[in-house]
Amino acid sequence: NMFAFASETISFKYLNNYHRKINDNNLQKALINPFSIEGYGHTIFDGIFQILPGHYIEIEENAKIIKQKRWWSTLRNTIDKLPESYESRVENFKYIFRDACKIRMRSDVSIGTALSGGVDSSAIYCMINHLMKEKENQERIPNNWQKAFIHTFPETSLDESEFAKKVIAYTKGDATYITPKNKEVAENIISSTILFDGIYATPIYPASEIYKAMRKDGIKVSLDGHGVDEMMFGYSSLLEKAYKYMRQCHNKKELENIFGSVLDKDALIFNRNDFSRIKNLIKSFIPSKIIHLKLLLENLFNVMPKMSSDHMVYLGETDSQLSELNELNKIAFDSFHLSTLPTILRNFDRVSMQNGVEIRMPFMDWRLVTYVFSLQFSDKVGDKFNKKILRDSMYGIMPEEIRRRKTKIGLNAPMIEWFTGPMKELIMDSVSSQIFQSSSLWNGKKLKKITEQHMKEKTWSWVLCSRLWPYINAVILMESNKKI
Repeated sequence: NMFAFASETISFKYLNNYHRKINDNNLQKALINPFSIEGYGHTIFDGIFQILPGHYIEIEENAKIIKQKRWWSTLRNTIDKLPESYESRVENFKYIFRDACKIRMRSDVSIGTALSGGVDSSAIYCMINHLMKEKENQERIPNNWQKAFIHTFPETSLDESEFAKKVIAYTKGDATYITPKNKEVAENIISSTILFDGIYATPIYPASEIYKAMRKDGIKVSLDGHGVDEMMFGYSSLLEKAYKYMRQCHNKKELENIFGSVLDKDALIFNRNDFSRIKNLIKSFIPSKIIHLKLLLENLFNVMPKMSSDHMVYLGETDSQLSELNELNKIAFDSFHLSTLPTILRNFDRVSMQNGVEIRMPFMDWRLVTYVFSLQFSDKVGDKFNKKILRDSMYGIMPEEIRRRKTKIGLNAPMIEWFTGPMKELIMDSVSSQIFQSSSLWNGKKLKKITEQHMKEKTWSWVLCSRLWPYINAVILMESNKKI
């Protein structure tokens, strides 16, 4: 008997004559895999759904079922005939990327960039600098476009500032460095998690601090580098899936030709039916210290009730051309449209808008996306690198060390150091709370015991932290939801 809509789920906490309730099944799925519900149109709350990207809804009077209808399809707009030479395809990519950056620089307010020092954000910042040096058609571009905002985590494994500094030195840009104060971490994690109103594998507080610093400096628009990893095999988990599939279709010699010397020589010698070693096959792409997204899905604690592995029901209209995709493009399509990227975009949309900053994403330009999904796999992966065509298009525009950088860290909280430091009291209070101990969704007593053991022995690993945090995340939201 009521239809209400808002731009984010937290608004429904304050809707009159409505009691917002957490959906246990959806929450459990999000706890086990934080990337499992966003791309399917669900939320962790009962009766609150999302209008999916590229869709609209029609509401008829007295209608009991509301259907979402698709108006946009990436696959319907892919290109049938691409230039025959790889060099020409690189030039096409460069032209689209350049224009995608250029049109997103049009602004009547100040603009900036969130710079990590990785390939993607560095490409955005370096292309902006390259465009401004050309001094061509710079109408409506603010004068202070040079500002980059860099989050630092000194003396932790997640600190990328040394790479970001090389980009700043190369471009002679203007950098603001944000370093969290330990005494404020716990309080800010709680407040940012409540505003975030969702479940993720790590606290989103560090990302929030970037856009907070931007707004404080008068920046209202940020050009950021989201979308590349998901469509160009930037994650090791995607590379593993691609290699596993290609191993079924190609002989050893063909695989060596496709992947070049990316793989360790010894890694190519393994039992035909043994895929347990696939994690080691991509060593040259991404070193072992990488934050491995696939590990987020592993139930290391083994303390949650068993649940089916079925996907959420997709609330949108299935793309009719999806069945025509080859297996490699399906891997990228799923990551881009259904799992990883929708979750990442939700995270950054919420933390940026909490601070009144608009994110613009050149890599998400529809022309670039449909172009990339038209390319063959060898344009994206080869010559020892993933994201190959992006790297080749940026030759001479960004520092070589960054262009050829293979490590991927991403903007995440340094949880190993924080768990035994500024987050320790928050974690112990959470696992000891009545909500945590009495939950039917997990074994609170066993989880508390495991947590106490790792706190005492200081044996936290990235995987253990990223498996526990979603439960702390859930407790913070449950406490907050009770208060309204």
